Amino acid sequence: MSLRGSNTPTRRPTLPAIEPLAVLAFAAENQTEGIDMMSPLTDLETTTVLDVRVPEEREERPLTAGELIEIEVSEVRDRAGEIPEGPLVVACAHGTRSAEVVRWLTQRGIRARYLGGGVSWRVRALSPDDRVRN
Repeated sequence: MSLRGSNTPTRRPTLPAIEPLAVLAFAAENQTEGIDMMSPLTDLETTTVLDVRVPEEREERPLTAGELIEIEVSEVRDRAGEIPEGPLVVACAHGTRSAEVVRWLTQRGIRARYLGGGVSWRVRALSPDDRVRN
């Protein structure tokens, strides 16, 4: 059973207000399909990160990495030639869009993992001193 096409009556599954059980179901589906996640606490200083957030999200919560590639999720297919073959980490605000991008990249032979919980969890999980650097 695939959950990617499912909807709640009022929200699409890509929105951050998904019910907790749906989030767990998506995570379980990712795990069974080999879509790997990285901890939001991962040191990204030497990592190539594909940031698929929109500009407003990037401004609200900036992200730094060894190499940072910023391509909105809606442009990933059209700009696929700009994405290195990996390994790389894909980041979005909450982890849902990045997991789908990783699924798409993996199907094309690109080694990628997504930042679990997205940048929002990363910001909350890091100490105030680490937030300045990351």
